[in-house]
Amino acid sequence: MDNNTAERLCKISALGRKNYLFVGNEKGGRAAAIHYSMVSSAKANAVEPFAWLRACYSQLPHHRGGKAFAQCEAEEPVTSDELDTLLPDKWLESNPEARWEMGEQRRHEREAADRRKRYRRLNRKRK
Repeated sequence: MDNNTAERLCKISALGRKNYLFVGNEKGGRAAAIHYSMVSSAKANAVEPFAWLRACYSQLPHHRGGKAFAQCEAEEPVTSDELDTLLPDKWLESNPEARWEMGEQRRHEREAADRRKRYRRLNRKRK
């Protein structure tokens, strides 16, 4: 048994602790928190974060005049479902190519690291 998964999860908050010192001001901290929350939501729903965020940021301006934005500007709870298609799980249904399998991603990373190690070993032997 190993605890690699637990250590990997702890590493995120340890790295974040250092990074959060430099958000600049309260507005920057709020923006960072929203961004980190969105990325975490994408990961939790097995959606490739960059593809989903790019789609959200490109589609949000088209909803600017909608009911959800009006509710938000009036500081009311957003009850409109017009933005539901941008939720990670709903978005993934219409974009299955953006499914993000962490196990496969890590396998590719391990294979790349193994190739680099072999390359270095071969170059050391040649010298």
